[in-house]
Amino acid sequence: MHASKTGQESRPSLLLQAAELPRAWGEYAALVGSAGLLALAPKGDGGPVVVLPGFTGTDGSTMVLRKFLGRVGHRPVAWGLGRNIGPSRKILDGIDDLVQRLADEHQQPVQLVGWSLGGIYARHVAVRHPHLVRRVITLGSPYRLLDHHNSHAAWVYDLYAPLHDAADDLSPGGPTSRPLGVPTTSIYSRTDGVVPWWSCTEEESDLAENVGVFSSHNGLGHNPQAMYVVADRLALPARDLPRFHPAPVWRAFFLGA
Repeated sequence: MHASKTGQESRPSLLLQAAELPRAWGEYAALVGSAGLLALAPKGDGGPVVVLPGFTGTDGSTMVLRKFLGRVGHRPVAWGLGRNIGPSRKILDGIDDLVQRLADEHQQPVQLVGWSLGGIYARHVAVRHPHLVRRVITLGSPYRLLDHHNSHAAWVYDLYAPLHDAADDLSPGGPTSRPLGVPTTSIYSRTDGVVPWWSCTEEESDLAENVGVFSSHNGLGHNPQAMYVVADRLALPARDLPRFHPAPVWRAFFLGA
C-alpha cells in the first residue's frame, strides 16, 4: 500500500490529541495480553539495533521495546545521550559516533529504529553514512512535515529551539525527507494524535515501504502491532525488503490499518 499526503495539511484533531494518554496506557495493557503472540515474532541474528527515543524522551521510554528485541534475538542498544531535546550538535554527532563504533565492533552495518523525532535522526545517519546502516525503521516519524507547527508537540519544540544548533541538518524538505539508499520501513497510524499520519510515510519502492498500525503516537514504542512489525522487519537479511505480510495469527489485527 502506498500512503501519501492527502486532504488537509493541518495537525491531528483535538479529539485524537486528547485521547493520546488513555490510548497509550491501553496499548500498554494490550502488550501484556499479547506476550504469547509476540513470542512468535521472527528471530534476529544477534546483530546490533540502535533504538532512538522520540522528542523529550530518554532511554527509559524505549526500554520496553529494547527488552522485547533482546528476547527475539537482537542486540538492542540504547542511545545513551540523555533526554532528546531536539537537533543539537551533541545529539547528532553522538548518534553518528555510536553507529560508527558499533559497526566497527561488530564488523557489520547497524540497524536503526527511531520513534518520532528519533526516526528522523535515524534517516539522517542513513543519508550521510549508508555504508554503516543495514536498515531504518521509523515509528510515527514526521520526516515529510514541512511545518513543525502542524504537530501538537510544536509548542514544546519551540521552547527547546535555542538549543537546536544543528537544526539545519534536518531542514524540512531536506535529505531526510527523500528516499534513502537503504531498506526503510515507515510505521504510521492514521489515528496518530500528535503528527499528521501522512507525514510519516513516503513513496513506496524496492527499498521503502509504509506499514499502518492501530496506535496512538505516544504508544508506538510499546504497541503490540508496531513491535511485531519491527521484529519482523529487523529479521530480514541485509538489503532485503519484501512487502510486509503478517503471519496468519496476526492478520486480523492489521485489517484496515
